[in-house]
Amino acid sequence: LLALTIPLPPLPEQQRIVTKLDAAFAALAEAQAHVERNRANARELFESYLNGVFEGKDWTEARLGDIMTIERGGSPRPIQNFLTNDPDGLNWIKIGDATASDKYIYETKEKIRPEGLKKSRFVEVDDFLLSNSMSFGRPYIMKTTGCIHDGWLVLKQPERVFDQDFLYYLLSSRYVFDQFDTLAAGSTVRNLNTQLVSRVVVHYPPTTEQRQVAKSIEELYTETKQLESTYQQKLLELEGLKKGLLGAAFRGEL
Repeated sequence: LLALTIPLPPLPEQQRIVTKLDAAFAALAEAQAHVERNRANARELFESYLNGVFEGKDWTEARLGDIMTIERGGSPRPIQNFLTNDPDGLNWIKIGDATASDKYIYETKEKIRPEGLKKSRFVEVDDFLLSNSMSFGRPYIMKTTGCIHDGWLVLKQPERVFDQDFLYYLLSSRYVFDQFDTLAAGSTVRNLNTQLVSRVVVHYPPTTEQRQVAKSIEELYTETKQLESTYQQKLLELEGLKKGLLGAAFRGEL
């Protein structure tokens, strides 16, 4: 550090540079806040629309437990003894294999030995997974097979009641999440179980209308994600501008 060379203009020049940087950074901070508000507004508008789609409709009413089978996962223990790299291993599906922005789970990072299935729960392609702890109530659609631990619930359709995309957005809606939230209230550890999820009341139209509803939601969702991506790019550009101003200031170019 003692050998480091730094630019050192006279004090009045330092003060002039700082004044310009303060004004520029204040303007940048205001611009960033504006972009963040726009990004949040885009998400809130979509969430509001999604909730309105499913709330107060004169559709068929049912409890999830009456039209779907809902089961909890399980974990062979100690899990370290069952992990394997063998090709015949079963996919071991964890929360980390999905992210908050993903609709599907395509693959897993780990596998378990086939004998671990006795203490777990096997899920198929197109089954729905529901996180039942931590950020509980988040749905995912399986696009692979594997075993789930007790941090997941699996929802299966014995009979084809729901269009897949319609069910995904239904489970993603505030209308359903508020029921999850109310049912989980009062627990020492806030999580969901098969009995609680079975009690959730949903409304749904015929499958032909479900597909139309899901298509409209998907179109708005795509537009919303594009807006969010645009706003994220603007934030990166503003951050780059801030760094550029600092570089210019200490090169004597401001």
